[in-house]
Amino acid sequence: MNKKKTFYSYFISSVILFIFQLVYHHFSHGVTSQELKWVWVIPMVGGAFLFIFEKILNTFRNRLAFNLFNTGLASYIVGMILKGILEIAGASSPYIGIYPMIRTIILGISLFIYISSLLIQGLDK
Repeated sequence: MNKKKTFYSYFISSVILFIFQLVYHHFSHGVTSQELKWVWVIPMVGGAFLFIFEKILNTFRNRLAFNLFNTGLASYIVGMILKGILEIAGASSPYIGIYPMIRTIILGISLFIYISSLLIQGLDK
């Protein structure tokens, strides 16, 4: 897996989300949302996690766990954007609670796969 391409994809995602939240807050008539304000940090933290724990968890070698991790981050980002937009609009939705459950399950499965693949590799040695 190309680490440079991965780094740039997380960085560009953060920049796009930062610009999105600036534009959205500009046209929100002075109403702000903390979720929408800080949504751009999620790809940065997620990408940093992958690079920091690369040596420990082999984050770039297990494609399934990597894809699940990205799916969990995407769920986190979509949930934050939706919650932020609804806060600015002054509305609510019962479906907002689904996003934290989905992201926790997906990120948990990803972490489980990372750790179990390490244990399996350790048993093979």
